[in-house]
Amino acid sequence: MKKLSRIALAVVALAFMMNAVTGTAQAAKTFSGTLNINTATEQELTQLPGIGPAKAKAIVAYRSTNPFDTAEELKEVKGIGDKLFASLSPYVSVNGSAAQVPSVQ
Repeated sequence: MKKLSRIALAVVALAFMMNAVTGTAQAAKTFSGTLNINTATEQELTQLPGIGPAKAKAIVAYRSTNPFDTAEELKEVKGIGDKLFASLSPYVSVNGSAAQVPSVQ
């Protein structure tokens, strides 16, 4: 029984450590380039830091009735506040004829 408990504890510790390493690797991503938030697809929007499928879908739904005049209007989309917008602002624009997906380096 003690051996089983030790194994379970070791598995939990290993999972915790793997999660910490993965989080660090994700935080180390460096994005470059810009993305036109008025023309980008949901998939392209998910390339932005902090934007997952749900927020990408919300952005597309919002702009279908309210095209963005400025990038700062992203804060009108549910789930995008000042903090997230601050991390997005270098990578988004409302100009340009085509979406340019930011690259991850």
